[in-house]
Amino acid sequence: MQVASLKDKERLLNRQLESKIQELTLKQSEMDRITGKQETMLSYNETLEKDVNGLRGQLNSLTLRLESGADVNVKNESMKNRAEVEIVDLKGNLTLAQDEAKRYGNDLA
Repeated sequence: MQVASLKDKERLLNRQLESKIQELTLKQSEMDRITGKQETMLSYNETLEKDVNGLRGQLNSLTLRLESGADVNVKNESMKNRAEVEIVDLKGNLTLAQDEAKRYGNDLA
């Protein structure tokens, strides 16, 4: 009877061992799958970082272009303002000259 009992115990232990081996195999497969996902995510992150760096470079370039364009706009605006001031001064001088001409015309008449 003891031999039969021991053989039953051995079969039970063998089944438990097989079950644990299957569990380990499943866990290893899951770890491999997760590792693959992790590698994919790392690759994706690297791609995103490259894209972000490229976009930062473009942004810096555009910012420099905008700043240089703003400088040109400021210079143009300044020149325009000076020209407008000159026009106002010339109009004032013309009005004074016309008034003087009328006065001289009235004095001669």
